[in-house]
Amino acid sequence: GREITLDQFDSILILADAVAMENGANMMSCDSRSLSSLLIIQDIQKKLYDKRKSKDPNAPPPCAPISEILDTRTKSLLKVANCHGYIMSNQIISSVMAQVSEDKDINIVLREILTADGSETY
Repeated sequence: GREITLDQFDSILILADAVAMENGANMMSCDSRSLSSLLIIQDIQKKLYDKRKSKDPNAPPPCAPISEILDTRTKSLLKVANCHGYIMSNQIISSVMAQVSEDKDINIVLREILTADGSETY
């Protein structure tokens, strides 16, 4: 079959290690794994892209990988590592729960937006 390298993907999403959380790992430990994966992928993408660009100056740049982050304290590490692609999933869930607790009718709208079968945002 056809081989695709990390610099050719349209999108890359790194999810937090749910199994480690179930086995007692804390959120910072899971975030460390996600951040390590993010940095490794970015490094591989850069090396592959530089190699591809030397052959084809018009080669498109690789996508920016996105990592799920659980602990808000990890956000400062992301800034130091110059990583811009992250999702604070626990913060999103907390915001949704706060909105629903304030106004139960908003649950219908949020369910439509946030479920796989609901509307898509671009």
